Amino acid sequence: MRACVVLLCTLLSCGVPHKQIEHQANTIPPKESVPTQDERVIRTRVIVETATFTTGEHTVMMYGASAVNIEQEISNCEEVFEDLGIKFDIVEISFRTYNPQLQLCFLDASRYKDTLSVYYILPHNFPFSGLSSAPWEELSHGIIMSGSRDEWTLAHEFGHYLGLLHTFDPSKKEGDFCEDTPEQIMKKTEICRIEGQTTNCGNIMNYCTHCPKFLTDCQKKRANRFLQDFRTSHIICDRNRVKQQLEVLYNVILELSIMRYEPPTTQSISQPSQTLQPSI
Repeated sequence: MRACVVLLCTLLSCGVPHKQIEHQANTIPPKESVPTQDERVIRTRVIVETATFTTGEHTVMMYGASAVNIEQEISNCEEVFEDLGIKFDIVEISFRTYNPQLQLCFLDASRYKDTLSVYYILPHNFPFSGLSSAPWEELSHGIIMSGSRDEWTLAHEFGHYLGLLHTFDPSKKEGDFCEDTPEQIMKKTEICRIEGQTTNCGNIMNYCTHCPKFLTDCQKKRANRFLQDFRTSHIICDRNRVKQQLEVLYNVILELSIMRYEPPTTQSISQPSQTLQPSI
């Protein structure tokens, strides 16, 4: 049985948070429930790290991820955040050469503030499987996926990207500000949810193996709030907004058609003097 991959996903601290940001990490979501959202498509860049190794007469190109891996991880992320209507549209796929300086990823991501940038890096012997910026940080854009990730790491890091915290809190001070995640001091690595027992096992913001992945209602509300407050520019397709825009466009076209309509005259409907030949 595969051992639980320990994910060191401590939020990246790159400086003093902006004073202008009103909702910090301790934001407590409103108590009203968040209804299931219509589809919201997130503009996404995928950057894959590459390196070339030569052994004797053979040259091998290594990639931080394969297309199959990326597709599966994105699908899993959409599954976890289904109630928020999250879908991902990859608008760019590019490659970067091997570079162990992780901050360069976050600096690059900060140039695309309206886009989620996901970096698949080669194994660097870093003690984490994923690393995400948070909405309240100075460098608040970008997710890094390392070679030791599993198929659920992207969903976990995307949770951080939307302001979610771990369900465990070794400091015993703040927790994750969600009242429906049981108090938990140390990270858990249970194999599966224990029937009838209140546990965070399986919660995407915990560390578990082979568990059904889920978010609590409070986590959904918190993520939805941070999405609306700080990541709205990432959304390129809001079905409600698109529907409204199409209705407006339809009405404009209809109005223009009525204004330009002229009843046909006898002359305009008479037979043409020449027979038009189809063009080839």
